[in-house]
Amino acid sequence: VLPIRLLPGQDGDDPAAFQATVRAALAAPYDVLISTGGVSTGVHDYVPASIAALGGEIGFHKIQMRPGGPMMFAHMGNGRRTDAGAGAGAGPGGRTAYFGLPGNPVAAAVCLRFLVGPALVAMRAGGGDDHGLTLPRGRTVRIRAEESRHLANNVVVVVQRKPALSRMYVAARVRAGTRGADDRDGVLEVEALARGSNMTRALTRADGWVCFPEGEARDTVYDGDLVEWFSLDL
Repeated sequence: VLPIRLLPGQDGDDPAAFQATVRAALAAPYDVLISTGGVSTGVHDYVPASIAALGGEIGFHKIQMRPGGPMMFAHMGNGRRTDAGAGAGAGPGGRTAYFGLPGNPVAAAVCLRFLVGPALVAMRAGGGDDHGLTLPRGRTVRIRAEESRHLANNVVVVVQRKPALSRMYVAARVRAGTRGADDRDGVLEVEALARGSNMTRALTRADGWVCFPEGEARDTVYDGDLVEWFSLDL
């Protein structure tokens, strides 16, 4: 278990306050620093510039994933000594791993589940914050529409306009009547819930996530298609 401390206060749209909070965290020092909001391209999205101004080495900013595309990652110097006293599970001596998550709650949840969580597990195992991560394979399930949307020929569309270059995650739940057991042909059925990076109600009803991977040259996922399923926890 990794100890976690919530830093007091919210910095709002104040870059100076945000930088002061980050400086205090680096002085502690912490192995990992996570913030939410301010990482996109709006007028108040000052986090990337603030991290760079504090000497952060930005590893990446923006990824091909929905929701969660604006996420960023950086290394930041923290003054920790580089010998064995740095502590088990720490990143490379003298550096803090910084994760900047989007402010939209579902986007932040997706980033935590599929990127930050696996990175923390790797760090705890001694891999360091440079540890190469491979996105896990999920369980194959059959997607169903929670609310029927009948189009031509009674086709029910679950997800529309899925970008071919982006990986997409949608909150889902095991379909009633199949919980804990596969359906008649051995494939578990799950229902896609409401989509959108601000749809927090879907998270309260979800058992997990379904993934529509990148590289699929298609604009639509239909009721009955096979997709990957991931639990809410690691």
